[in-house]
Amino acid sequence: MVNYDKNVQGAKLDATRSKHEERARAREEKQRAKIDERKAKRAMHEHRILQELVAGLEAAEAKVYRPMFEGLCAEGAAEADDAALFAVLLERSDIGDAHGLSSAIAECAVLDAGGNCRLPLRSVLGFLREHAIDPSACRESFRDTSAQGEAAAISVEEARAHATHLAQRVVGADFAKEKWDALADAAFAGVLGEVVDQEEYVRCCKTLARAARVLELWESNLD
Repeated sequence: MVNYDKNVQGAKLDATRSKHEERARAREEKQRAKIDERKAKRAMHEHRILQELVAGLEAAEAKVYRPMFEGLCAEGAAEADDAALFAVLLERSDIGDAHGLSSAIAECAVLDAGGNCRLPLRSVLGFLREHAIDPSACRESFRDTSAQGEAAAISVEEARAHATHLAQRVVGADFAKEKWDALADAAFAGVLGEVVDQEEYVRCCKTLARAARVLELWESNLD
């Protein structure tokens, strides 16, 4: 009788333990399903914005940078010495020092009716497009493709590889290879022929850096 009672009690404990484990597994599976669903949705959004970006860089820049600008300035234009905007422009450009940034901002600022230096959205967009990457760094990268640094032109394939490496270093975005390839495709889409000279290389580097900076901010807004 004692053994019978023990067996019954043990069976009940086993059944309770089994149900608990099943519920725990069900919760884990449900949680994994939610995580997988979020990942799938993010991947879908990332694919969509990448396609939108490569289809029209300037439109994408306006779409992504406008909310950023309006979050800093609700009046339609910021003071040229606005500290918050200054910090954002320093982060989102390839100007590494405050003095250089101040000079660059002064060049794109406009005067309002009261004679004050202001930065409307169009000036901010122009600034970000112009200073996505330092042209001197692009020219140095071009020269580095030749052992003597005197190449008049380099192959498109080599140019793409060097431009992508430069953008990765300057922008610091951690994109998958497929995304970098898509951005490079768009940046070099206008190249005719099988080689590029230094001027065209700088232009492609600039376009690639602009696209990478926009995509980085756009994807961060998904978080």
